[in-house]
Amino acid sequence: MVERRRSRSRAYSLSGSASFGLYRYGRTSPADHLLAVDKIHEVYEELKSKGIEVSEMTYKRGGGYSFRFRDPDGHLNHLWGGWPSAEDEERNA
Repeated sequence: MVERRRSRSRAYSLSGSASFGLYRYGRTSPADHLLAVDKIHEVYEELKSKGIEVSEMTYKRGGGYSFRFRDPDGHLNHLWGGWPSAEDEERNA
């Protein structure tokens, strides 16, 4: 699926429990890679423990947990923990 809105483009690939997305903001900005991961809190702590600079973990109602980091080549990556559970929604109400 590819979706375009004004100066913003999105492309998604969904397969079973895995998903991958590319975002481009404006005409000159690099793509933002979106990766869905299981156990996002563990991935977050592992990246931090390896000295990788990560953004703050955020939670959006109806959207779940996510954070960003840059890979060694400077590409911006957005990790998403998948759709929130009822427990996540209740805990973050």
